[in-house]
Order: sequence, then C-alpha cells, then structure tokens
Amino acid sequence: MAGNIEVSFDVNKLAGDIVRKFQVISTPELKKAEKDISQRLLRAAKEEVHRYQERTGRLKGATETKGSLTDQNGMLFRVDIKKARYGIFIIRGHGTWKPDPFLDKALEQNKTYIRQRIASAFNGAIVQFNKLL
Repeated sequence: MAGNIEVSFDVNKLAGDIVRKFQVISTPELKKAEKDISQRLLRAAKEEVHRYQERTGRLKGATETKGSLTDQNGMLFRVDIKKARYGIFIIRGHGTWKPDPFLDKALEQNKTYIRQRIASAFNGAIVQFNKLL
C-alpha cells in the first residue's frame, strides 16, 4: 500500500526566527552607525553651517541628537530650547533676524553620508548573518 509521507513545518516561525536573528546581529552595527551619524551632524551644526555669532556657547551645547536608529521613533536632531531659549529665534527668525535653519542645512549636507553609513551598517550585518546560515 503506497501512501504519502508528509512533513510539515511552520514557515512563519522559521521566518520569525530569521528576522529575530538578523535584528540581534544588525542592532550593534546600527548603533555604531548612529554614533557616527550623530557626531557628524553635531559637528556640522555646531561648527560649519550656522551663521549665528557665538557668545555664550549655550546654543552649541543645546544642539543634540536624541533617540536611536533602532527605536520605532527613530533618531531626532534638535536644539533643546530649555538649554538655549533664544535658539528658537535663531532657527525661526524674529523681527529683523532672518531664520537660520542650521539643523536643516546640516541634515541636507549630510544626507548622502547618512544613507551610505546606514547601508554600510546593514551590509556589515548581512555579512555576519550569512556566516551563520
């Protein structure tokens, strides 16, 4: 009597396992990329693209990155207005002051670098992941 031999497996579980392993491997790579991106953006905003005159150093100190590339909300590039209240007037303009969107300029000037750095992080994770397969 001939019969079929069946083997079943849960494709969703297998896929889920693969995704979880890749997340574990990619997180450290993304953290390294995040640090590099953060340093580059802060350097650009604080030293290269702004046109305000530095008097107290508070605006430079208030320019920061928050969050993470691995968070659902992502990474935030901002000026903490609590640390430098006048920062809002520099960024948005006020009276005779023209706006100086130096955060936007820093991001725009570094978009290519940011994309390449994130791609490099994922490529590194893929290489490591393939070694496990």
